[in-house]
Amino acid sequence: MTVGYIFLGLAIAGAFLPVIPTVPFALVAAYCFKEGSPRVYNWIISFPKFGPAVQEWEEHKVIRTKYKVLAISLMSLGIGMAVYKSTASIELKAIMVLTGLCVAIFIITRKSEKTDF
Repeated sequence: MTVGYIFLGLAIAGAFLPVIPTVPFALVAAYCFKEGSPRVYNWIISFPKFGPAVQEWEEHKVIRTKYKVLAISLMSLGIGMAVYKSTASIELKAIMVLTGLCVAIFIITRKSEKTDF
């Protein structure tokens, strides 16, 4: 429950702050609350800012194209700035880039639209 509330707080902050992603935090919070607190879970999936995206993911494993583009763009920008500005070792920078690449591949390979079979 504690982890759920932490991620719910981050999701709510992301709804109002353009730098913080909203939906990934809401997905983790929904996962935490699905069994632990159905009342909070229902509030999450009915929240106008990120509820529909959470429902689409849970029901159809869909990430809409505009959210894919936004997520990958912001992630690339963040990782690019971190690598450029960081004084970390080349190995750590490589790990950041490879992690971002793996996440981007995951996002790209998810469905963009619901398909009814």
